[in-house]
Amino acid sequence: MMGHIAEVCDVFMDVLADDADSGKEVCMVEKFQGLTMDYVGRAAFGIDTSFQRDLKHPFLICARKAVKGVMSGPFHMLAHCTTALGKLATPLLWISWIFGRYPIRTFAEHVAKVIRLRKNDSNTAKKRHTSKPLV
Repeated sequence: MMGHIAEVCDVFMDVLADDADSGKEVCMVEKFQGLTMDYVGRAAFGIDTSFQRDLKHPFLICARKAVKGVMSGPFHMLAHCTTALGKLATPLLWISWIFGRYPIRTFAEHVAKVIRLRKNDSNTAKKRHTSKPLV
């Protein structure tokens, strides 16, 4: 895993060097989102894609929308106002999930698809069963 971290960091430095050589002003938030998604994509999902070099990748766009929509909307605000009600506020979450529009659902569907693909991939299954224990 350390090799992957170093490799992704090298890509990040190359991307920043290219931007510096161009002399244009760039949005660093997008650069760090790509870097973060490279780390998370590899560690959590086994995705070997350079999100840093492809900031328009569909998985990255979906993740951005999901994170932006996690804590927003009227049901979320109402839930914050009603924390004293405890279990009485739980139906608000259900109503919100049923009737609300949340980008996290779309992202969850993409994540589920990636997990299914990894489970069905024979190479991934072999790695999972032949890996050394951590202890």
